[in-house]
Amino acid sequence: MATPNVNRQVSFRLKPLITLVSLTTLYSITLSICTAYAIKIPAAIELLWLFGFSLMLTWWVCGDSRSREFSLPYEFGAFVFFAWPVVVPYYTYRCCGWKGLLLGVGICLLNIVPHVVSAIVFIYKFMK
Repeated sequence: MATPNVNRQVSFRLKPLITLVSLTTLYSITLSICTAYAIKIPAAIELLWLFGFSLMLTWWVCGDSRSREFSLPYEFGAFVFFAWPVVVPYYTYRCCGWKGLLLGVGICLLNIVPHVVSAIVFIYKFMK
Protein backbone atom coordinates (compact mmCIF):
# COMPACT_ATOMS: atom_id res chain seq x y z
CA MET A 1 0.00 0.00 0.00
CA ALA A 2 1.39 3.39 -0.97
CA THR A 3 1.81 6.02 1.66
CA PRO A 4 -0.29 9.20 1.45
CA ASN A 5 2.83 11.29 0.80
CA VAL A 6 3.73 9.21 -2.27
CA ASN A 7 0.16 9.45 -3.57
CA ARG A 8 0.26 13.21 -3.13
CA GLN A 9 3.55 13.44 -5.06
CA VAL A 10 2.24 11.34 -7.92
CA SER A 11 -1.01 13.27 -7.96
CA PHE A 12 0.80 16.61 -7.99
CA ARG A 13 3.03 15.44 -10.84
CA LEU A 14 0.10 14.26 -12.94
CA LYS A 15 -2.41 17.08 -12.44
CA PRO A 16 -0.61 19.60 -14.66
CA LEU A 17 0.02 16.96 -17.32
CA ILE A 18 -3.64 15.91 -17.31
CA THR A 19 -4.60 19.57 -17.65
CA LEU A 20 -2.08 19.96 -20.48
CA VAL A 21 -3.51 16.96 -22.35
CA SER A 22 -7.05 18.30 -21.79
CA LEU A 23 -6.04 21.71 -23.14
CA THR A 24 -4.42 20.04 -26.15
CA THR A 25 -7.56 18.01 -26.78
CA LEU A 26 -9.80 21.08 -26.62
CA TYR A 27 -7.55 23.04 -28.95
CA SER A 28 -7.38 20.07 -31.35
CA ILE A 29 -11.17 19.90 -31.48
CA THR A 30 -11.47 23.67 -31.98
CA LEU A 31 -8.82 23.76 -34.69
CA SER A 32 -10.34 20.76 -36.45
CA ILE A 33 -13.82 22.27 -36.46
CA CYS A 34 -12.46 25.54 -37.83
CA THR A 35 -10.56 23.61 -40.50
CA ALA A 36 -13.56 21.46 -41.43
CA TYR A 37 -15.77 24.51 -41.95
CA ALA A 38 -13.00 26.64 -43.53
CA ILE A 39 -13.13 29.20 -40.73
CA LYS A 40 -10.03 31.14 -39.82
CA ILE A 41 -9.17 30.44 -36.20
CA PRO A 42 -9.45 33.62 -34.12
CA ALA A 43 -6.16 35.13 -33.00
CA ALA A 44 -7.41 35.21 -29.41
CA ILE A 45 -7.79 31.42 -29.38
CA GLU A 46 -4.29 30.94 -30.79
CA LEU A 47 -2.89 33.30 -28.16
CA LEU A 48 -4.83 31.52 -25.42
CA TRP A 49 -3.43 28.19 -26.64
CA LEU A 50 0.16 29.43 -26.56
CA PHE A 51 -0.26 31.10 -23.18
CA GLY A 52 -2.11 28.15 -21.65
CA PHE A 53 0.35 25.57 -22.95
CA SER A 54 3.34 27.52 -21.62
CA LEU A 55 1.62 28.11 -18.29
CA MET A 56 0.73 24.42 -17.84
CA LEU A 57 4.31 23.39 -18.62
CA THR A 58 5.64 25.92 -16.13
CA TRP A 59 3.22 24.63 -13.50
CA TRP A 60 4.29 21.06 -14.14
CA VAL A 61 8.06 21.75 -14.07
CA CYS A 62 7.86 23.79 -10.87
CA GLY A 63 5.68 21.21 -9.12
CA ASP A 64 7.68 18.26 -10.39
CA SER A 65 10.96 19.78 -9.26
CA ARG A 66 9.53 20.39 -5.78
CA SER A 67 8.19 16.86 -5.45
CA ARG A 68 11.53 15.40 -6.60
CA GLU A 69 13.44 17.85 -4.38
CA PHE A 70 15.40 18.90 -7.47
CA SER A 71 16.74 22.42 -6.94
CA LEU A 72 16.23 24.91 -9.74
CA PRO A 73 17.29 28.55 -10.11
CA TYR A 74 14.74 31.12 -8.98
CA GLU A 75 13.97 32.32 -12.51
CA PHE A 76 13.70 28.84 -14.05
CA GLY A 77 9.92 29.15 -14.27
CA ALA A 78 10.32 32.18 -16.55
CA PHE A 79 12.77 30.21 -18.69
CA VAL A 80 10.23 27.41 -19.01
CA PHE A 81 7.43 29.82 -19.89
CA PHE A 82 9.33 31.62 -22.65
CA ALA A 83 11.67 28.91 -23.98
CA TRP A 84 9.89 25.64 -23.21
CA PRO A 85 10.92 23.79 -26.42
CA VAL A 86 14.52 23.87 -25.20
CA VAL A 87 14.12 24.06 -21.43
CA VAL A 88 11.62 21.23 -20.85
CA PRO A 89 13.72 18.51 -22.54
CA TYR A 90 16.78 19.88 -20.70
CA TYR A 91 14.95 19.74 -17.36
CA THR A 92 13.61 16.24 -17.90
CA TYR A 93 17.04 15.00 -19.00
CA ARG A 94 18.78 16.54 -15.97
CA CYS A 95 16.08 15.22 -13.65
CA CYS A 96 15.44 11.72 -15.03
CA GLY A 97 18.19 10.90 -17.54
CA TRP A 98 17.53 9.53 -21.02
CA LYS A 99 14.01 8.34 -20.18
CA GLY A 100 13.28 11.85 -19.01
CA LEU A 101 14.55 13.24 -22.29
CA LEU A 102 11.99 11.10 -24.10
CA LEU A 103 9.29 12.50 -21.81
CA GLY A 104 10.47 16.05 -22.51
CA VAL A 105 10.48 15.54 -26.26
CA GLY A 106 7.05 13.89 -26.02
CA ILE A 107 5.68 16.88 -24.15
CA CYS A 108 7.11 19.22 -26.78
CA LEU A 109 5.54 17.10 -29.52
CA LEU A 110 2.22 17.44 -27.70
CA ASN A 111 2.23 21.04 -28.91
CA ILE A 112 2.16 19.83 -32.52
CA VAL A 113 -0.78 17.42 -32.07
CA PRO A 114 -3.57 19.96 -32.77
CA HIS A 115 -1.93 20.98 -36.04
CA VAL A 116 -1.46 17.36 -37.12
CA VAL A 117 -5.11 16.58 -36.34
CA SER A 118 -6.17 19.70 -38.22
CA ALA A 119 -4.05 18.66 -41.23
CA ILE A 120 -5.68 15.21 -41.20
CA VAL A 121 -9.13 16.84 -41.13
CA PHE A 122 -8.10 19.13 -44.00
CA ILE A 123 -6.85 16.23 -46.09
CA TYR A 124 -9.98 14.19 -45.41
CA LYS A 125 -12.39 17.05 -46.00
CA PHE A 126 -10.87 18.83 -48.99
CA MET A 127 -8.83 16.20 -50.80
CA LYS A 128 -11.43 13.47 -51.24
